[in-house]
Amino acid sequence: MTTKTLFTISSIMILLIGLAWILMPRILLSAWGLEATDALIYMSQRFAAAVLGFAVILWLAGTSYKSDPRRAIVGGVFAVSTLVLILSLYGVLSNLISAWGWGAVIGEALLSLGFGYFLFIKREPTA
Repeated sequence: MTTKTLFTISSIMILLIGLAWILMPRILLSAWGLEATDALIYMSQRFAAAVLGFAVILWLAGTSYKSDPRRAIVGGVFAVSTLVLILSLYGVLSNLISAWGWGAVIGEALLSLGFGYFLFIKREPTA
């Protein structure tokens, strides 16, 4: 797999997640076993807006040339996906969220592994 492929797959996956949280937060919150209060729906949609911006960054980075800023994006995505993975694991293992959270754990683990691979193991040249 190339970084371009990883960026493309990740951006599409994250775009779909962001759209789902913008358009149907009540359904997703319920599936995760959370009470869909107006405040939580609002915060979920705000989070989703940031996620959609993240998808755009990934898409554009995937179509850009290999550079130090692109490498910085790889590092940032690794950091974000690893931190969110830890939070999702905590949520599932502590029963704060339902078993649906395991889907997030798997997706976040794959992102973390993919971007970690290109950050630490198969570093792309930046020129």
